[in-house]
Amino acid sequence: MQRIPISLAKAGMTLAKSVERSNGTVLLAEGTELTDSLVTRLPDMGVDSVVVQGHPVDMEGLAGGASPASRMGRMDHIFRRHTQSPWMMKLKKVFVGYFTMQAAAQVAAEQADQEARAAAEQAKRDTRAAEAQPGLNAPEGEG
Repeated sequence: MQRIPISLAKAGMTLAKSVERSNGTVLLAEGTELTDSLVTRLPDMGVDSVVVQGHPVDMEGLAGGASPASRMGRMDHIFRRHTQSPWMMKLKKVFVGYFTMQAAAQVAAEQADQEARAAAEQAKRDTRAAEAQPGLNAPEGEG
């Protein structure tokens, strides 16, 4: 199972754990298959991540202000004197998971932005091409 930011969730993924509100109310049960509608509505319900079956998202090597490798290196440095403390190692694991999720969410947002820009550019090209062929835009009987 893998915890992923909701921005990386896709229709067809199956929940490995239930999605709950902070008060414990179950929004989606374990085993629920995500749909486009659910993925769109979950952020509005305050859900920022989900746990899905398998490892459908490669979150290694993701970019973000600093690379995850340098962030992990920083965590190693910060926790270097606490390797014998199970509690501190759990805390380090939480931080590493958090930074990995943040990097993954940032990459997803950047990809969505690039796709939106590419779609807008394609629409402009299509419009220019249609305007360049006046016979195609003229109503029947004209041209």
